[in-house]
Amino acid sequence: KNSKYPLDLWLAGHTHVYKRISAHPEWNFPVIVVGGGGPNAEKRPGLALLFDVQPGKISMKALNADGTVCDTFELKK
Repeated sequence: KNSKYPLDLWLAGHTHVYKRISAHPEWNFPVIVVGGGGPNAEKRPGLALLFDVQPGKISMKALNADGTVCDTFELKK
């Protein structure tokens, strides 16, 4: 299924926890939402995304505040 939106990946921030959808059913591209802001943010552990962008490939690691990897993702084009 092709998407009517010319996107390969959607990155967003929001006031909730980390979430990754491999391929949104309506849009046919992955969605990554990084939480950590908003009310009571100090009560949630930090999270960072580390990207490695190469020709034809984007790799990502989601890192907890202590540096442990909690998720990985790779997009080839």
